[in-house]
Amino acid sequence: MIRSTRATPLPGRGRYPLDSLRAVAAIGVLAFHAYQNNKFTGTGAYSWTGLPHELMLSSDSLVDLFFVISGFVLWLPIAKAALAGRPQRPGRVLLLRRAARLVPLYLLVVLIVWAINNPQMSAAHWNDLLLHLTFTQVYSDQYIFWTVGPAWSLAVEFHFYLLIAITVPLLTRWTQRCASRRARMAGVLTLPW
Repeated sequence: MIRSTRATPLPGRGRYPLDSLRAVAAIGVLAFHAYQNNKFTGTGAYSWTGLPHELMLSSDSLVDLFFVISGFVLWLPIAKAALAGRPQRPGRVLLLRRAARLVPLYLLVVLIVWAINNPQMSAAHWNDLLLHLTFTQVYSDQYIFWTVGPAWSLAVEFHFYLLIAITVPLLTRWTQRCASRRARMAGVLTLPW
């Protein structure tokens, strides 16, 4: 008996290049924030100048790359199911699962940091707390970075989950009515935009 020497592909293996690129983007974002806070004490000047300095300051565009890849990874299984005409999990299921992972720790961190920064409750910035607790600080030029600066990205992420929860039922209805793959493709390609 001759055995095949070809390796059996691992489940989910097709996503590894995207996960690797998303990891590179995440590390780049960390490097950007580390460099942003790496000024000389007293002068406020950065340790690098010229092209290296400009590259580090422009590496914040990796945030965009991270969001795009994350959105693609989340939308891909929904799109595949829609193209095949298969029933999908309701959007609210995805929203609830993501919220269960995201919201408790987010709220804990926001409340702790806000309480530390506002020890005298009479002079506290209640607007800041309300905006952060409702994930709407991203709409405020004044409070977007106040309590926990990087929390803006979690607010944007949560808005994306809300968008998916709204669009998945629309996509499901559309694909159930479509007889052709081409018509289902039109729905799949229209919604993310």
